[in-house]
Amino acid sequence: MTLKVKLTLSYILVIVLISATSISSYFNMKSSMNKLDDMLKINMIANSITNSAQNINELLSGYILDQLDEKKKTSAVVITEMRTKVDLLNQYTVNSEDLAYVDNIKNLVDVYEEVVNTMFQKGESKDNKLISEVALLKDDLRKKYGYLQTEVSTFISQELQAQQVVKSKLSKQANRTGILIFLVILMVG
Repeated sequence: MTLKVKLTLSYILVIVLISATSISSYFNMKSSMNKLDDMLKINMIANSITNSAQNINELLSGYILDQLDEKKKTSAVVITEMRTKVDLLNQYTVNSEDLAYVDNIKNLVDVYEEVVNTMFQKGESKDNKLISEVALLKDDLRKKYGYLQTEVSTFISQELQAQQVVKSKLSKQANRTGILIFLVILMVG
């Protein structure tokens, strides 16, 4: 082989190695970013469930005072959004053991909806006895909100622990990729 052919083959080999390493790094980084994005989504979705429940509490307080149908309709929409968010939690949850917490959150959303609907039914009455029952239901709803907050916080805590394991795997993968790149650079040099 002539010197020109050897140099050309060496040059092509270097380009292939660097290209393969770059492509591999790109896909590893993309995978890592997707996993980190899922981790953030889980926490944001879980927090938004408690925010939605707080929003319903405020809507009910306003409904008790002014009895506007708009607040009743908005509450129904917010509960539907809460159900959608629970479904998303099911989809994004990393740790299968944490699905039990998602089920608990779903059950609390069901109970929340039940109490809200009962409040609307009794709140429409002009009977003072029913109005006092609405006040008791409002107090019960505050307790349910506390349970929901606790369950969501526990879920987030458990999920963060599971995500810590995923983060450590991603870190190891990044270290391996870095070593591979360093070896390619040494080989080229």
